[in-house]
Amino acid sequence: MVRLALEKTLNHLINTNNIDTSKLNNKIIRLSVDELNLNLLFMFSNSRLYVMEMHDQQNVDVDIKLNKTAFLSLFKGASFEELIESDEIEINGNIKTPQQLAQFIA
Repeated sequence: MVRLALEKTLNHLINTNNIDTSKLNNKIIRLSVDELNLNLLFMFSNSRLYVMEMHDQQNVDVDIKLNKTAFLSLFKGASFEELIESDEIEINGNIKTPQQLAQFIA
């Protein structure tokens, strides 16, 4: 349920604001929030974002782990940089991908 709502909302924002997601094309980002038992994959393709639930180990370009507070902070406008500096987020993988994701979210 969360997955579908998140996908629809983010794609609506992409379309209505003409956001260029081309830098994220063919990238797979795993986002996990252990406190919420949330494990999602974000896949970008052809100016569209697909959000899927993660069930098995899968190759990803970047793995982002954060706590519940940090996850909610993202929706309130906090940047990845702020969260990294405060040790509320852990990123493994290609560092350029989360930077591009942060630009997309902004």
